[in-house]
Amino acid sequence: MQSFDYQKVYSLQDALDAVSASKGASVFMAGGTDLLVQIKEGKKRPQCVIDVKGIHEMDGLAISGYEFSIGAITRIRTLETSPSALEKVPLLAQAAAKLGSVQVKHRATIGGNLGEIL
Repeated sequence: MQSFDYQKVYSLQDALDAVSASKGASVFMAGGTDLLVQIKEGKKRPQCVIDVKGIHEMDGLAISGYEFSIGAITRIRTLETSPSALEKVPLLAQAAAKLGSVQVKHRATIGGNLGEIL
């Protein structure tokens, strides 16, 4: 596996500062279930991996009226098992149930998985 710098951040501003300092040669990581495999296989070659799992504002589910928001570092397992998600967006919770093993779902994040398909 190639070497890279690792930086853990705890705020959105710290994340933006880290990206700016790396001049775009960085990637964000929260769960790392796909990213670390891609780095190991040489498919991604970042100079810096910025760990955002310490940014608590990006974690969790929130429901307000007809709005349902999901933080980017929310774990797939959280979405799968959330009573709110099961009630308000059951198809999304069911889709989360289909993604990988329970162990993977405890690490994998919504943002990481959406980022892979965009």
